[in-house]
Amino acid sequence: MSIVEETPRSKVYESNAGAAEYLDCSENWLDKDRMNHPPKIPFFKLGTRIKYKIADLDGYMEANKVGGQEASVGPESPAAEPTPSVKNVRKAQSKPDEGMKRKRPAPGQEVAA
Repeated sequence: MSIVEETPRSKVYESNAGAAEYLDCSENWLDKDRMNHPPKIPFFKLGTRIKYKIADLDGYMEANKVGGQEASVGPESPAAEPTPSVKNVRKAQSKPDEGMKRKRPAPGQEVAA
């Protein structure tokens, strides 16, 4: 038996107000999201009515999940390397390679051409 057969049709799709309540956000946020191209959350427009599929709302929530670990970290599984911050990456990129530095002659030393 599929979910559609188990669930009344009104519960498969949510209105704008229902979707806002489901996501615990404002209707205004959903209105603004629909103006994005493409919107973050897919929706259906039926005349002037807006409908969201509950599965799409759940998918949006999963796609925006932060933190947590998918697999356990133990002695048999190596720990994931921490992701460097943007600041550290930029700092590393801005440092010139030691071999590429131009060496200045000491005062009184001649420059070889």
